[in-house]
Amino acid sequence: MKLIVLFSLRLLRGLSYLIPKKSGMLVFQQRHNQNQFSGNIKALVLYAHKNYKNGSIYVVSDSKTLYHEVASYRIPVIGNKILSYWYILRAEFLVIDSTVTKYTGWNLKIIQLWHGTGFKNIGLLQDSIIKDRYKFLKFKKHYSQYKLVVATSEDDQKRKQGSFGISNVVVTGSPRNDVFFEEESYFETLKNKYEIASFDKIISYTPTFRDFKTSAPFTDSFWSRLNDHLVSTNFLFIIKKHPWDKYLEVPKEYSNIRDLSKVCVDVQELLLITDLLISDYSGIITDFAITNRPILLYVYDWDIYLKTCRSMYYNIENILPRPFVQHEEELLERIIGNDWFNTPQAQQNYKQFRNKFHKYLDGNSSERVMNEIVRIQNQ
Repeated sequence: MKLIVLFSLRLLRGLSYLIPKKSGMLVFQQRHNQNQFSGNIKALVLYAHKNYKNGSIYVVSDSKTLYHEVASYRIPVIGNKILSYWYILRAEFLVIDSTVTKYTGWNLKIIQLWHGTGFKNIGLLQDSIIKDRYKFLKFKKHYSQYKLVVATSEDDQKRKQGSFGISNVVVTGSPRNDVFFEEESYFETLKNKYEIASFDKIISYTPTFRDFKTSAPFTDSFWSRLNDHLVSTNFLFIIKKHPWDKYLEVPKEYSNIRDLSKVCVDVQELLLITDLLISDYSGIITDFAITNRPILLYVYDWDIYLKTCRSMYYNIENILPRPFVQHEEELLERIIGNDWFNTPQAQQNYKQFRNKFHKYLDGNSSERVMNEIVRIQNQ
């Protein structure tokens, strides 16, 4: 079977040099979370569907769930794997959101949106790639096909230039963050969608993925006391697990605590309606900082996480917004009282963090990305 796959990929690679490209044709392939239409791919597809005049757009996907969601927007989507390759081979540009090394050596112009603005080393800066010369050269060749990599700030631009070994990194902002600048009525629509409009405040817990089975973040006592507070204030506590999480268990018996991990497909929608975000080392906090709403970093496994996780590009202790909370007792105190967020020091620290990761705060990132694609077409 492996030999058949290898032969097929080599055949397709050869065909990529023989089959003529269709001018202006963009094919989008969501690779980071392949079963959910979300993130930068979703945002740019929806924008291009309304505004792209230089050619045609298509989405290719093996996922039935993603296929049907894209189709619901009346956007051309290809679900057949063989046919998908035909569209990719014909496209002027392939737009992806993660590393896809199977396209290494193909005659493809790739637009890399990436899937997050985080803190870990990615691409050529990862320890596992640096130590493996074959893998390093393969990845480097793949990244050389990138005609555009999207960045959110000059700091993010520098990180991605080193990560992908190219200079074609442009500060445009992330398309997925344009949604933060929607009309207020859209936020209310989302609350109704998730059946949470009756609550006065939404607190969301969005921990990052852990490679190891860590200790439980909360005790039974914490869950109980938290729910008592939530009921008395008419607040709701929402848990959104990382798509790859296998360890976090959420109790089902509490009225004001809900696990929406499977219900909320697009985490960006959850961020829009969140009043207080509780997270940890997740890059999701860089997106949420756009809202100017409070962030609490619950880093109960700080030491073991930093020892076992992939290497960091940043010294996160220096850049993450304070406060750091390591114990559930303090976390509950911070949830009950928000005075900590209104101090001059906390506000200054928050602003520095936001500005480090965002040059643009205007909701026009998708437009800037499409303008860059058109500019490359016209070269």
